[in-house]
Amino acid sequence: MINNKKFSIKAIFLDRDGTIVEEPGSLRRKNTSDADVDSISKLHILPNAIKGLKKMINMGYTIFIITNQDAINRGTLTIELYNKIENILTDKFGKHGITIEKWLFCPHTSEEICTCRKPKTGLIDSLKGEYDIDFVNSYVIGDRESDLLLAEKLKMTGILVKRNEKEIEKTRAKFIAENIYDACRFIKIIKNK
Repeated sequence: MINNKKFSIKAIFLDRDGTIVEEPGSLRRKNTSDADVDSISKLHILPNAIKGLKKMINMGYTIFIITNQDAINRGTLTIELYNKIENILTDKFGKHGITIEKWLFCPHTSEEICTCRKPKTGLIDSLKGEYDIDFVNSYVIGDRESDLLLAEKLKMTGILVKRNEKEIEKTRAKFIAENIYDACRFIKIIKNK
């Protein structure tokens, strides 16, 4: 972990499901868990995710995972299982020299009133007292429009990871990456402008 208040950090806020791990099912269906990582057997790291995370760290970014996990409040995923999945990923990434600074999640459904469900900014706002984040030079990378809206609200650049053609058709994204390793190419382009 970094000593967070002594200097400003550049951060990458990464979505989890559909961005670094495979999201089961192609489309989320209301009141079902077919699109949720709600068991260890459904946990699969996406190709190029480890390579992409390593590249981001080598580029000098601090990585935060920021994820909506409404399966918790829908009752199909327990906090204990969520934590176990997080620990498994932390261990796997650690074996490759990858440190995730913090894992942040919102357990609320879209029907609940909260300040943390993306694209709301509550999860990232909770970091502001602990970290001096250079938002202008930071990024949000995810597979949904909610990730891009979050980036927009905090004046960061958003990069969409391709998940399905429906997301591509309706996106406001300036940058569309094949995966998070490919997203690093856009970051380099933006940095060199």
